[in-house]
Amino acid sequence: MRVISFNANGLTNFQKFKRVLTKLKSFSPDIILLQEIFSYNITPNRLNFNTKMWSSIWKGDIHATPYIAILVSPHIKSNLCFESTDHRIMDITIYPPHSPSINIRNIYAPANHTRQRSFWNSFPPLPPTPLIIGGDFNAVLTAEDHQSSTNWRRVPLGPYILPHLNNLIDTGTLTAKPAFTLWGQLVQIKDRLSLYLFHALPHYQPKHSSHGIRL
Repeated sequence: MRVISFNANGLTNFQKFKRVLTKLKSFSPDIILLQEIFSYNITPNRLNFNTKMWSSIWKGDIHATPYIAILVSPHIKSNLCFESTDHRIMDITIYPPHSPSINIRNIYAPANHTRQRSFWNSFPPLPPTPLIIGGDFNAVLTAEDHQSSTNWRRVPLGPYILPHLNNLIDTGTLTAKPAFTLWGQLVQIKDRLSLYLFHALPHYQPKHSSHGIRL
């Protein structure tokens, strides 16, 4: 099973969604986790309209909030299990053919540093394993997850985040170097803000998450 996580930086424009989806589908994903898709003030009617437009080119299940979405391949059944009141966390259960059910959580944490600690302090309990977690955490876990040519530094939030993620494997730590997901354009900055974590699963192929994609 292949899972992709991607911060889309706005998908209100349907043509942009088509370009993003075409690029992501080239990796043959079973699950696509999207973050930063719309805005908090989108109306329910508009959200429903946008997801119906998406369904014209994505034939599997689509679970969406103003901030995040999970796209499930047509050959996999799924159920929505939980959506946080701030619409930044979503849990679904998928039922792959000839395989046990798997729970998936998509996360889009606040970018505003004044709201990050309260977000993680109120983080809801994880669904049962087997479990896959992906998303844009908008924070680094350790100092090694941030490199910059400037004096500005991100404050690691590992002490607030990691206690929620016991017994999960962080795919970004499976290599000797951090799997950076954000690169600065004007100055040399590298951050690992998007993460994949999973409970040990057979036939699971993680794909590194990303903040950027060339279209």
